[in-house]
Amino acid sequence: MATKSLPPLRCVNRYGNVDLTRQVLSKRYDHVPGKRLQVLCRKLRIRFAEAVVGFTGSAPYFSPIKDGVVVSATSAPRLKAAIAESEMRAREKHERAVTGLSVLAALFTLNRRAKRCRDWASQYFRSQKHGLARNMKEEKVRIYGLKDQILHYLLEEGKIKHGGFHRFKGGNWCEILIGGGYCFHRPCPPQNVETEDRESIESKPKESKEPTLVVAYAVAKQYLRGKPHVGVYAWSDSNSWALGGDDGWEDFGQDDDFEAGPTTHEGDDGEDELDDWGLQSL
Repeated sequence: MATKSLPPLRCVNRYGNVDLTRQVLSKRYDHVPGKRLQVLCRKLRIRFAEAVVGFTGSAPYFSPIKDGVVVSATSAPRLKAAIAESEMRAREKHERAVTGLSVLAALFTLNRRAKRCRDWASQYFRSQKHGLARNMKEEKVRIYGLKDQILHYLLEEGKIKHGGFHRFKGGNWCEILIGGGYCFHRPCPPQNVETEDRESIESKPKESKEPTLVVAYAVAKQYLRGKPHVGVYAWSDSNSWALGGDDGWEDFGQDDDFEAGPTTHEGDDGEDELDDWGLQSL
């Protein structure tokens, strides 16, 4: 049986919303800010209208900025209580996911995200979308900085171990680290050893589930909290853009002046606390 639709509020305009930039709400109505509240209102059978709080763009192509909903003053307490309950359930679910997740699983998710950012940065740059390319690069650099620090401490704690070396076609060398069914690599100085051809340098256990990116960031932040920032080895061209494959790094351009994030070259002091070099922004 189809649910009967609720009649609209009397304060809506001809576009079906409430423009709070031009209209002052009477005491009969209340503005409840938030995202995706329409679904919750329908579930609670509360009459609502989307709230317009501003506009973006220029004439004649204005786009409304919407934030939350407008509901009757009598329905607002019920909606706010449902929002608080929903947020509490979401926090509990997030805390359970963070508590039960290994840092290796989180690191694999972050590493995969970094590689996607690398590829997207290349695509955006070739499409002349330099702002998006720069954003992807900044996220990639930040994740690789976290990866370097996490691998250092996991190796120090004995949770991963040395598994060999690999030489990229571009000439850069990496150390292979294995543990818990996972395999990662990190930059290292050139080695005087023979290496084996590998189909994949980084891998995870079969049938293992990957956490969401938000959970992976939270686990990384929790693991590194309070640990000092250590100096790690970085390739001499670590500030360049990786434009494809795992065959090393290719130069992005002459105007590439970004720092290598929290990653430092071998021999740096590395005395700063992790919470002081950008971790709180995750």
